[in-house]
Parts: sequence; C-alpha cells; structure tokens
Amino acid sequence: MRIYVSFLFLIAAACSPGRDVLDIDDAAAAAAPYPELLPVEQTLAMDTPRLDENSDEALEARAQRLKRRAADVKATPAQ
Repeated sequence: MRIYVSFLFLIAAACSPGRDVLDIDDAAAAAAPYPELLPVEQTLAMDTPRLDENSDEALEARAQRLKRRAADVKATPAQ
C-alpha cells in the first residue's frame, strides 16, 4: 500500500508544471551581467598536490583531535 501511495505522489509531482529557469521576477537579477565562463583546463588545474609525505600523519592527528572533541561533547551535560 505504501508503494502505491508513494507512486501516486511521484506521478503527481511529475505532472506538476515546473518553474521556468528564464522566468526572473527580480529586476536586479534580470539586469545582472552574465558570469564570465572559464576554460575547463583553467578551472581543473591544481598548482600544488593535495597529498605529500606528511599526509598520513596529518590525517591521523586530525582523526585523534576529532575523537577527543567528540568525547568532550559527549561528556558535556545537556542543558
């Protein structure tokens, strides 16, 4: 029965008219300039590597800090 009701809600949502993307009510937004488009090569380029020889130690240290913080939060009485 739940599946049937869920299916009916899905059909009702699919049949409803969606909002037009180009239908802008705000005059300032309609008058705003179009954003500058960047080439994919420029947006995906990374200058520095994300991982280095200290990445394992940094990750372990962060995990320990988060575990300590979680323990502190659990130990704090609720108000």
